[in-house]
Amino acid sequence: MQPPQGYCVMCKAKREMRDTKQIERCGQPAIEGKCTVCGSTIFVLGAV
Repeated sequence: MQPPQGYCVMCKAKREMRDTKQIERCGQPAIEGKCTVCGSTIFVLGAV
């Protein structure tokens, strides 16, 4: 299984995420994790 990916606004590119966890954001399911390159937080809304 591939690690989840999301758009990192600091790198301005789609990056793999580490330390992911399931959360609820704006009333929707989401995944929160850290960028593997710069370490900033990435959110992917609607991901299950």
